[in-house]
Amino acid sequence: MLCRLACVLTAVAALDGCINPCPRRQLMTYVAHTQGGGSAGVTVAARVDANDEWRLVGSVAAADASMLERATALQHRLIEEHGRRLFTELRTGPGGPLLELGLRIGETVTPVATPLKRDFVAASVMTRAGFVGIPKKATGSDVYANFREPYDAPYDRQQVRSEINDIVRQSPLVLFGWSTCWFCTDAEKKLKDAGLPFRSVYMDLWRPGGPYHDLELVDDGSLASRRAKNIRKACNPLQAELALLSGRCTVPVVVVRGTPLDGDEQHGSVVEALASGALERAVVDDSPWAPVWPTTGPVANEASASPPAAVADGAPATAPPPVVVMKRCRVCRQRYSDAENSAAACKHHPGTLRGESSRKVRRPRLVSSLDGVALVRLRAPSARPGVFDVHPRRPQGNWEGELGGLPSDDDLVWTYSCCGGDSKSPGCVVDQHRSYDD
Repeated sequence: MLCRLACVLTAVAALDGCINPCPRRQLMTYVAHTQGGGSAGVTVAARVDANDEWRLVGSVAAADASMLERATALQHRLIEEHGRRLFTELRTGPGGPLLELGLRIGETVTPVATPLKRDFVAASVMTRAGFVGIPKKATGSDVYANFREPYDAPYDRQQVRSEINDIVRQSPLVLFGWSTCWFCTDAEKKLKDAGLPFRSVYMDLWRPGGPYHDLELVDDGSLASRRAKNIRKACNPLQAELALLSGRCTVPVVVVRGTPLDGDEQHGSVVEALASGALERAVVDDSPWAPVWPTTGPVANEASASPPAAVADGAPATAPPPVVVMKRCRVCRQRYSDAENSAAACKHHPGTLRGESSRKVRRPRLVSSLDGVALVRLRAPSARPGVFDVHPRRPQGNWEGELGGLPSDDDLVWTYSCCGGDSKSPGCVVDQHRSYDD
């Protein structure tokens, strides 16, 4: 097995990495692959270059051994940043080279290809890889330090997925979320105001061994309670399996008649679907249905292996009509659909919007004394003879009335640092839209 894994690692070419991997989400998928899927986590090490020694920084996991190279490349930035937190020897400074990563197979460390570039990666792809880091301090407050017994215990994947399907069958509209998340509670409020029947499932209220949701827990505000709350949000088996089924680790996850609501920003999808009436039409639809998870999910075949429950009158289960919603671009903040997305759909300014005073923007210019302008000589003579800075003498009378009004020194002129355009100018860079799931 180890020899075959080594051959896989040496045969795979360099891959792209994710530009923004999330430690909590990747810990959740690590839980799904190791504690639920039975995959063995492989120790990952880092070094500066070939002359440096390997230093163990954590473990990576994937659905199967053939994806470990891809899993390491996807999470390269996350692993690299965690390694630099652990070891000062790995801190090469700003603009330094990327760290080399390797997987320890037996007693040796096999180097893996460094990603050619880092780019946005779909959330469904990131669910296929997982990472857990070695804690910097065993008594620390981060999720890696608290990922220990009893939260690292294995669980029955089929049992948890059956529980998810049972919850989905109980209501035409189910909202999986956290009790302390504003996006979840606000989506609940909007559904209540709309008068639609739904069920809320709080996945941050659970304990190892079950139940995995809606458990009464006491939060006394102590440090131990805060640590327990953070680790519960990162390694709940129910949310880990739901992430694989739905293709996203974020909350809320809204399931409409057995099908996850489309769109990367579920809170915004709920608001938009309510406004268009599509959500109400889907909920009141009385056609038979059963849980249907996205076919693009990494474990779609496993999810469909268990037969769905029988529907009323023995009618065949059919997928509900899709609720068409829009996605939101994380770069330009505009909403869009996949059909409208193109290579030049997103127009934005990569720079920042900055404000400068009108006096600074209208900087005095250097002119010759022959220009015929009333000049005031600087206290410090100019380096060039006969050259002065322009300072027009203030005219008599009503300044603002006679001259049509000039901006005061307190007014700011807003421009973009990238191109100098004003605040209303169109974007100077075009690209395709990137959703929050990318």
